[in-house]
Amino acid sequence: MIVSRPVRFTGNMAAHRGLLEALGGRILSDFGTWVVYSVGYGRIALHTADESSPAGSCMLGFEADDIHLVAASAQATAPWGTRIRITEATHGTTAMVTAADGLTFTIDALTLDPDTSGSDERARDDDLRPSDTAADDGVRPGQLAVLPLWLTGQTEHAVDTLVALGARERVRSDSGNWVDLRTDAGLVAVHRAEHTAVTLSFEYAGDVEKLIEPLRDAGHEANVIDEPHGRTLRVPDPDLDGAEVWINQTQSDLYTNHGAQ
Repeated sequence: MIVSRPVRFTGNMAAHRGLLEALGGRILSDFGTWVVYSVGYGRIALHTADESSPAGSCMLGFEADDIHLVAASAQATAPWGTRIRITEATHGTTAMVTAADGLTFTIDALTLDPDTSGSDERARDDDLRPSDTAADDGVRPGQLAVLPLWLTGQTEHAVDTLVALGARERVRSDSGNWVDLRTDAGLVAVHRAEHTAVTLSFEYAGDVEKLIEPLRDAGHEANVIDEPHGRTLRVPDPDLDGAEVWINQTQSDLYTNHGAQ
């Protein structure tokens, strides 16, 4: 099992926590400077920003119930140029992935759900119930999904790397400039760009206008934008002046033009 869990570095932890909780996020682990939330489909970690990871930056990240198995399987099928190695970090054993475009990210142990960790089972809340069929995108009506974007000039290499890790392709634009994939919980997308970076977004399986009231009640301005590729709810980024967090409304057709945030 592999779960999407990007890391957002922030200089305004309280505002980010309030934003996620207004969207229905639930805390799985809280160490103050490191907080892991479960959203409807997938997870997200907040980390206090520092000199090496400035406020507003984002890192691709995943969790797995068996890091060694995922790493071994991925290394056997990953495209040439992708390196995967098991290493020991301050928080424990992790698999470090380095892609051909230079992007690095980790696969960490599955964060246990405090509501179930007293039992013999691993966390099995809603976001960790795999879809019944491969054709199902895994996002149920009314559910929020985490959707980190991998911006890269090597889209096919990035897609092949994610597939080797266990992700499954869901939507591809006709141009191939946009490909999104689902994991056992959470989404991840690859978007063609001139530079390599990761940005954070979400997807909502329903009318995004339903999210406006809880966001505004929590003190976050929110506006819906209608564009050719679909409807998007945009919320001012707590860290970056002029930037926004995008929450895309789930579309049934192919993405033909999705702008990077």
